[in-house]
Amino acid sequence: MSKIKAKGVILKYGDSASPTTTIPQHAEVTFDNGSWDRAETTTHDTSGSTKTYSPTLKEPSSVDVRILLDPADTAHNWLITAADSGADKFLTMILPDAGSAAWALSGNVTSFKTGSLTPGGLIEASFTFSSIAAHTYTQ
Repeated sequence: MSKIKAKGVILKYGDSASPTTTIPQHAEVTFDNGSWDRAETTTHDTSGSTKTYSPTLKEPSSVDVRILLDPADTAHNWLITAADSGADKFLTMILPDAGSAAWALSGNVTSFKTGSLTPGGLIEASFTFSSIAAHTYTQ
């Protein structure tokens, strides 16, 4: 089993599919694949004493990111503008493995917030990019 270090994850953004511009200074990335809704399928003739379920619809995926904010940076400014507009955008997350595993999402920046603004600290911000459709995964 190979082990892949997380350092080197690349986030690319854009206003059209297959984005090419990289988001710099991201310090933490969390990907949520989306969870399935399920319908109970237990009937009187179901064997055993455990309920049974069948998947129905899946929630779209999302990406949560923490960045060291630089409002003068074009990419960071794009995030702020995208959060303000609610416009449909594109985001790709590429892992630092030899196969370049990647998830591509179309959706919106649904949240953008700054962390604590302390006199001695750096300005951190976090944003959530939420899909509006199924993501694609390539390897």
